[in-house]
Amino acid sequence: MDAFRGAIDSCAMKDLCYRGCTFTWERGNSMSTFVRERLDRFLADEGWCSLFPDCEVRHLSILKPDHAPIILSTETRRQDDWGDSGFKFEHFWLSNEGCSGVVSDAWRLITDNSIVAFEIFHAMKRGGEGKDGNVALKLDMSKAYHRVEWINGHISGSVTPSRGLRQGDPISPYLFLLYADAFSTLISKAANGNLIYGARICRNAPRVSHLFFADDSILFAKARVQEFSVIADIINKYERASVQNVNLSKTEVVFSKNVDQNRRQEIIQILGVREVERHEKYLGLPTIIGRSKKAIFAGLKERLWKKQQGWKEKMLSRPGKEVLIKAVDQAIPNYMMSIFKLPDGFIDDIHSMLARFWWGSTETIKKIHWQRWESLCQPKALGGLGFKDLKWFNQAL
Repeated sequence: MDAFRGAIDSCAMKDLCYRGCTFTWERGNSMSTFVRERLDRFLADEGWCSLFPDCEVRHLSILKPDHAPIILSTETRRQDDWGDSGFKFEHFWLSNEGCSGVVSDAWRLITDNSIVAFEIFHAMKRGGEGKDGNVALKLDMSKAYHRVEWINGHISGSVTPSRGLRQGDPISPYLFLLYADAFSTLISKAANGNLIYGARICRNAPRVSHLFFADDSILFAKARVQEFSVIADIINKYERASVQNVNLSKTEVVFSKNVDQNRRQEIIQILGVREVERHEKYLGLPTIIGRSKKAIFAGLKERLWKKQQGWKEKMLSRPGKEVLIKAVDQAIPNYMMSIFKLPDGFIDDIHSMLARFWWGSTETIKKIHWQRWESLCQPKALGGLGFKDLKWFNQAL
C-alpha cells in the first residue's frame, strides 16, 4: 500500500472529490466479519483537472456484497443536481397558443387523473382556496353502460331506439364516452364563462373544474350556492339529453375544512346529496394519506393474500410458482406504486408473503427458506430467479 501511495505521489496525481457513501467495497455476513473500505477511486493530475474544473465523482449504492459502481462526470453541474426543487407550473405558459394542445395530447394515462385528484384533495385538506373554500362532488352514474342506446348514423328526425346496449358489449364504452364528452363540454363551457371556478392547488396554478375517466366523475367548485345551482342545471340538462341518470343517493360531496356548516347545508339541499369526510377511493386509490400509511395500503396486501389463497399450492411446480409470482403477485402493486412511495416496512411484509408462498410455508406449516429473498431477486445470470425487488421498482416508477 505504501508503494502504491508512492507511485501516486511520483506521478503528481491526486484523489478527486466525490459524492455519496464513503465506502466502495464491503464483505461479510455478520457484525464480526463485516468489513467496509474505500478501495475504488479516480485519480488525476493538475493538467487534467484544469481542463475539467467541474468534474464530479459519484459513489452509487452497493446492490450486493461487492464493489460499488462509481461514476465520473466531466460535464458542468446542472441546476437539477443542486437538489430536487420539484415541478413548478409557470402561468405565462398559458399565453402560448400551443400550450393547451401539448397538454391535451400528453394527458392520456389513468395515473394523470389520479395524481391531479390527489393533489387537489391534499390542498382541500390543508384548508381550501380563499375564504369560500372548495367542494369536490363525486358523481355516481346509475348503470352507466346499460343506459347507452343505439342511434342512427345520420340525422333523420325523431329516432325511437328499440334496443339498448347490454353490459359487456364491446362498443358500449365507446358510446358512453360520447355522452361523457358532451357532459364535459357543458361543464367546460360553464367554467369558461366564469360560472364555475373549479379548484386549484396553489396560486397561479390552472383551475380544474372536473376529472372524468370512464364512468368515474368528480366535479370541483368553490363553495358558493350560485355555482352549485349552475351544476344542478347542467346535471339536469345532461340527464334529459342522454337518458343517463345520476344516483344522488350515492353521490358524495366533500368540503374543505374552511367551509362553515351553514354553507354546507345550503349546498347539500340544492343537490340532494350526502356529505362525507373524504372520498374513500378515486380510480382505486385513496384520496387522502394520513399518518398511518400501513392502514391505508392494507387493502393491497389483502388482495395479494386472496390471490394466493385461490391457488392450489400443492399442485404448482416451481416454474409454475415463478410465473405466478412474476405475472400476478408482483404486478398487483404496480398501479399504486406508480403514484405513491410505499413504506419500506409495508414492502417488506409483501416480500415475506411472496417468500412464504415460494418456499411453501403456511399459517400452520413452517418451511425452511433456503435463500434470502434479496438473493432470489438477483438476475438469473447472477444466481437469482429474477424476481422484482419492489423497493427498487417503486423508486424507479
